[in-house]
Amino acid sequence: MTDISMPLVSIVIPSFNQGRFIESTIQSILNQDYKNLEIIVCDAQSSDETLEILERYRDQISYISEKDDGQSNAINKGFGMSRGDIVTWLNSDDVYPDKRAISQIVSAFQSDECDIVYGNFIEIDAANRVLKFHRRPGYSYKRLLRIGYISQPATFLARRVIEAMPVREDLVYALDLEYWLRAHSLRFKFRHINFLVAAERVHADAKCVKDNDKMKHEARMVRAAYGAKFGRMHELFRFIDRVFLYSYRFSGIFELLTYRSEPEKLTVPLNFEGSLKRTLSLRYH
Repeated sequence: MTDISMPLVSIVIPSFNQGRFIESTIQSILNQDYKNLEIIVCDAQSSDETLEILERYRDQISYISEKDDGQSNAINKGFGMSRGDIVTWLNSDDVYPDKRAISQIVSAFQSDECDIVYGNFIEIDAANRVLKFHRRPGYSYKRLLRIGYISQPATFLARRVIEAMPVREDLVYALDLEYWLRAHSLRFKFRHINFLVAAERVHADAKCVKDNDKMKHEARMVRAAYGAKFGRMHELFRFIDRVFLYSYRFSGIFELLTYRSEPEKLTVPLNFEGSLKRTLSLRYH
């Protein structure tokens, strides 16, 4: 660490044919008020406009474009290239919507002896329309064994975490869930911050949409490997988790109103029309 007050933050972007979104992803990082950043794009030889976009930012980012063995392999490559004291990966269709997000993450690491910091998130669609605001609760291993509530794009890691454990390259959908569970088993400390850190983009080509059943199956396998017991009690507590998470979602509506009235805080333009109604919808995602 060259400056203890301004640690380097490395953000790895695994990329493949997300040219329509990746520029917003990059801009949401470059528009942060925290400037000691390293952006590393690991592209899997995209055939769309991705490489043209990356070339335009070559003075502000590092990138490679070569064949890989999937998202996890690209992430591990990026981790190996990174130099930051704080590290994460951000999907090439997701963004950091608030200009202060990374500053808040760095402050959390500096104010507490923690290894993994995660925050709140929103869902957006392909046209940057805000679908829902999700405030997250504090860390619970038992809850994680029942339900996915930690947003990967809203999560940052101390360097010692990535040095101790690479992302599993045999997983396609539940690689982040397995990473959190494994981190817990190695006694890494999680901390939640009540701040909007990331926006997860929900669109037709997103894995969580087109491969939802496969994602659920792989997540179940991962949870079983870490000791989850599926049965009536599991489903009962899972239902309670959903109600609990809904109550947290409800408590975030005032923050959502703030962003609607103060768009200057945003790194990318967002459309909030109908977002309050969707956030308060009982439909669980």
